[in-house]
Amino acid sequence: MKHLDVRLTLIHNSMFHDRLLILVGVYTTSRKKIHEQAIVDLYRFFSRYIKDLIEEFMHTDPMPLLQQVCGNKDNTINYAKIISIGDYGKIIEFMANSIYRKFENERSTTKLLDKILSYTKINIDSEVKENALLYLEIRHLIIHNRSLADDNFMTKANGKLTINANKKLPINYEMSSSAIKKVCELCRLIDKELVANHMVRERCIVYNK
Repeated sequence: MKHLDVRLTLIHNSMFHDRLLILVGVYTTSRKKIHEQAIVDLYRFFSRYIKDLIEEFMHTDPMPLLQQVCGNKDNTINYAKIISIGDYGKIIEFMANSIYRKFENERSTTKLLDKILSYTKINIDSEVKENALLYLEIRHLIIHNRSLADDNFMTKANGKLTINANKKLPINYEMSSSAIKKVCELCRLIDKELVANHMVRERCIVYNK
């Protein structure tokens, strides 16, 4: 009977250990998914930030941007469309969305940002820009490459991120918080330059330090 009690105890302990391992696995996976989603959402928020900048340009002084990117008949609004939209603010929003989609056709965050910076002619610290773009690129690797770094990303990340030999990205709190910090730093510099050059309306922006 004593031996039976020992075997039952061992079985019970083994089952507890297995369940504990499953729980730890679920917790680890869930935590990673949260940080992956944070980086994916960060990319979405940055894209919206760029689109909102274009709308700001249109509100502040629309003609320079229209002349630069809307120089052919494919980028005009016909009378019927203007009447159907009806409101000047909504017309501005419609044009901003159209221009953003035109820029977005580059299918590259770097090229999209470069177009905005080229148009505004503002100077942004290259290290700040590169650091932010590096983290924004992680979104593509999460969605399309199973969170694995490709050779191009490994080259860009050299000396900035520690990536194991298996090229699995260390997606954790440190990475997601660093991503948010670097992208916010880029946005802060862009905002500062645009406000100083009267290209956007000055507004209250609160950044987390």
